[in-house]
Amino acid sequence: MGEAELMALKNFDFLARSFARMRAQGHKVDVAAITGNMTDAQRAWFCERFQRYCEQAQCAREQEKKLAAQQNSKVQGSSELEEESA
Repeated sequence: MGEAELMALKNFDFLARSFARMRAQGHKVDVAAITGNMTDAQRAWFCERFQRYCEQAQCAREQEKKLAAQQNSKVQGSSELEEESA
């Protein structure tokens, strides 16, 4: 693998991670448009990485939602205790 091809893969990895994060945030991501000028091998590699990063980003979003719900629950519980003691 040449140095130029290695740099291209690093760039594709960055793009795959960035677009996966955008999709997790609710943005529409057109993978066909992104991969339109890639070779078949590059497209397959990109799509595999993109899918993995989408799964990771989705898991992270779900964890964030659970944590936020737990924090909201604790805050509401504290508020109720303060009201009872007042």
